[in-house]
Amino acid sequence: EFFTVFQPIVNADNGEIFGFEALARLDNQELGLVRPDVFIPIAEKNRSIIGIGRYILRSSLQFANEGKSIAYDPAFTTIIDNYITHAIQIIQAQDARIQTN
Repeated sequence: EFFTVFQPIVNADNGEIFGFEALARLDNQELGLVRPDVFIPIAEKNRSIIGIGRYILRSSLQFANEGKSIAYDPAFTTIIDNYITHAIQIIQAQDARIQTN
């Protein structure tokens, strides 16, 4: 089963979190946690990477939307809004490419 981990991106100068990196992870019933350097090349080869990417984008949107509801800084909510808009555009572009292939 795939899941997403959100790793904070921290400003080394002041320790403030200024973003998050979405990381794909795979937990297999038989193998346990499978490292990304193992499952990503396989997913790229069999083209399931597209679905994984969509899953990660969607979970990132949900994470960003939840973060927006607790953010007090208007600048941060603007960044999240821009991120959400960009992620939706990526998903729509992927959908268009999939439909033409």
